[in-house]
Amino acid sequence: MASLGSYIFKPRHSEEVAGRIIERFVRDYLQWDEAAAGVYWTSPRARKNLPAGYVEFHIESDQPDFEIYSESCYRAEELSAEELTEGLFILLGETFWHDDDEGNPLYTFEDRELCEIVNHLAEDGSRVISYGAGKEAWVSERNSSGWACKTIDTSDFLFNVPIDFSEKDKQLTLPLT
Repeated sequence: MASLGSYIFKPRHSEEVAGRIIERFVRDYLQWDEAAAGVYWTSPRARKNLPAGYVEFHIESDQPDFEIYSESCYRAEELSAEELTEGLFILLGETFWHDDDEGNPLYTFEDRELCEIVNHLAEDGSRVISYGAGKEAWVSERNSSGWACKTIDTSDFLFNVPIDFSEKDKQLTLPLT
């Protein structure tokens, strides 16, 4: 499977709840099943280098249909009460939803992106990191007054991080007999 991108974040609710919301959003509102894309959650063992409480998922596909694939939703219809509760979308919070002309919440995903869903599922004071195939990472930080984001080029770090040449890091070689 090819990875189209990844997200790392610290969910404010459980990993299971965040996963249910994200997977439902990409399936029902982004139509990733039709685009041959899906979400793959890394195991706790694979997250050993992440700070406590952080989770990671990859967007994967063998042969994505880029005519359909998107991380943005363009469906304008409002979500029903059943969709809000069954999909747990109500847990995104009142600040997620735009208001209509009368100031009432407009429960629609029109022009909303996956990164916004992940940001609203992130714990206050934590960061959301997203990266794709390039050397840049998109990083946002959430606090009680909202969130801010920045694109960070990882080249400087990658070229300057010390590499330990101890025995434990060497590649395993087997003699051929």
